[in-house]
Amino acid sequence: MNQGGQDINYRPDPRDQERQWLSFAQRVRAGEDIPFAEQWNAFRDIYAGRAAEDGPPPAWIPGEEQAANSNLDRLTAELGLPDYQALHRWSLEDRDGFWAAVIERLGIVFETPPEKTADFSAGCPARG
Repeated sequence: MNQGGQDINYRPDPRDQERQWLSFAQRVRAGEDIPFAEQWNAFRDIYAGRAAEDGPPPAWIPGEEQAANSNLDRLTAELGLPDYQALHRWSLEDRDGFWAAVIERLGIVFETPPEKTADFSAGCPARG
């Protein structure tokens, strides 16, 4: 336990954090007048303690219908992958294949098609 009485090994469940944020955001969408500074403080408080391996905290989370009609969901289905987590895993394992599929899915046309869509021969740039 730390001085505040919280277990030092405590790690918030990212799904609980996202549910809390969705609940708060729904109040704003419903028209409740909450100043931006208060919204920002709520966002920081809700996502406090989020582990790096849980990824960055989402400020916006699509509803089920929006997600089902998204380019990512369609790409996942076209690739025969079971869910977003599998798509994400594949995107990290085959970055060149992922970006080639995204370019094709979005209908991006090049005057001269690239020989490669991504070059990670020198490694992947660090994320900030």
